[in-house]
This record gives sequence, C-alpha cells and structure tokens, in this order.
Amino acid sequence: MPMVMGQLAMQVVYFVAFLSMVAWGRERRTTFLVISLLVLGMFVWLAWQLVVGSGIDDMLAQSGDVRPQGVFSPATAAVLLTLSSNVLFFFGAVLGGQVSWRNARQKARLAEQAHTIAAQADSLRRQAIVDERLRIARELHDVVGHHVSVIGVQAGAARRVLDRDPVAAATALGTIESSSRDAVTQ
Repeated sequence: MPMVMGQLAMQVVYFVAFLSMVAWGRERRTTFLVISLLVLGMFVWLAWQLVVGSGIDDMLAQSGDVRPQGVFSPATAAVLLTLSSNVLFFFGAVLGGQVSWRNARQKARLAEQAHTIAAQADSLRRQAIVDERLRIARELHDVVGHHVSVIGVQAGAARRVLDRDPVAAATALGTIESSSRDAVTQ
C-alpha cells in the first residue's frame, strides 16, 4: 500500500482532490471538518509508522545487525521525511484551494456589482428621459398657458370695445392672431 500511495500519479490525484474540495466545496464547515479529519488521520498514520519503525529499529539494534548511520534512525528519518512532505502537500493544497475560492468569490462579487451598476445606469437613463419630458411639458404648458391667457384677455377687450372703438377691437384681434401663431410655433 505505501508503494501505491507514494506514486507520483496518486500524489497528483490527492493534491487535486484536496485543492478542488477546498476551492469548490459548497459547505465550508464540512470541508474544514473533512480536511481536519484527513490531516488528523495523516498524523495518526505517521505516529503509527514511527512506533512500528522504532520498534523494528530497537529489535535490529538488539540483534546487533544494524549500526546507527546518522542523527536519526532510518525509521525516524523516513517518518520525518514523510511528515514534512505531507505537511507541505496538505497545506499547499489547502492554501491553493483557499486562494482559488477567494478569487472565485471576488469575481462573483465583481460581476454582481457590475450588474447592479448597469441596472442603476439604465434606471438613471430612463429617469433622465422622464425628467426631460416633464421639463419640456412644463415649459410648453407655460408658453401655451401664457398665450391663451393673452388671447383670452384680448378677446374680452375686443368684445367690449367692438361697438364703441372698432380700431381698438381690431388691434386686440391682431394681438390675438399673433399670440395664437406664437403659441402654435412654440
């Protein structure tokens, strides 16, 4: 089993699985729990290897067949090497997955903000059109209202002076005519 687990292809599969789990896991708490259990399992496995390896080293040392070759016994050195590579392996996968997860969240937030900005810009554009139409309608109402008022006053004046002063009535009717043309033009 250690020969299969130690193959490069299997290590790549493990790394990609851990990285993907951290990067794309929907339930962050469950992902954290699974990663923690796997890391705990790794430490238990390494402790077991250290205990068994130390026992084998002790038996070999008692038989006198093996001489110490360095600071650590071969079993302890193997466990320390495995421990250091697994720590780098696990934490590298978790760190890479975390970076991918944060990047994906940031991209999603930016896309949401862009959508919100586009919707607000569209709303502002429509509101500006409505405001401009209201301004034009008010201005047109004011102009037409002014001219209609002038027409009404002049028509009343013309009616009152029509019998007594035909020239004044004609002037009032001329004012009505020009005011009505101005109103239509404007």
